[in-house]
Amino acid sequence: MERRSKAAQAPSASGHRGFRPLKAKVHSAKVMDWDGIKTLLRRADMQFPRLEHLWVDAGYRGEDRGKDWVEKKLGWSVDLVERPRKPAPKEVLMTWA
Repeated sequence: MERRSKAAQAPSASGHRGFRPLKAKVHSAKVMDWDGIKTLLRRADMQFPRLEHLWVDAGYRGEDRGKDWVEKKLGWSVDLVERPRKPAPKEVLMTWA
């Protein structure tokens, strides 16, 4: 007979639904995100030729920042993800605090 532990299982290394990250890179905290994206994605079009779309937060908006740079340099489409205009309910905000 097989015994099963009732302890919580650690999340798998494969992530959500078996998908694995393509690659993970980081840069120094001294580097602003809109500058760091250029270094991190410099060769991404060659490493991931099927990649053609990114979602980035609103901090990448502006001339030669993330969105603009990716569209011009890599030719990918980019969606800016905005913060919701309506604030979250107070109960949710309190749990985030």
